[in-house]
Amino acid sequence: MIVEGPYGEFCIYETPLLGLVCHASGVATMAARVRKAAGNKFLISFGIRRIHPGLSRMVDRATYIGGFDGVSSLSGAKAIGKKPVGTMPHALITAVGDQVKA
Repeated sequence: MIVEGPYGEFCIYETPLLGLVCHASGVATMAARVRKAAGNKFLISFGIRRIHPGLSRMVDRATYIGGFDGVSSLSGAKAIGKKPVGTMPHALITAVGDQVKA
């Protein structure tokens, strides 16, 4: 990435941009370590349960890049071109009244 222009016009974006890039690469690195430890086991990212929903696409994409097989969030799955796997809203089970039917 190359950013050009007077520093005063883009300096307010420097810290947030570095934070997002650092966060994504850190998540991908940890996902790669988990993949290595898990061997051939099927791995699903449930990262959206522990982060702000606005970051779910980034975190799920990073875990996928790091070697996970799938992601649970709708937005994350869309970001990697896959269907979400592994979960459903708990309220859906309550509304339907049965986990299998939900």
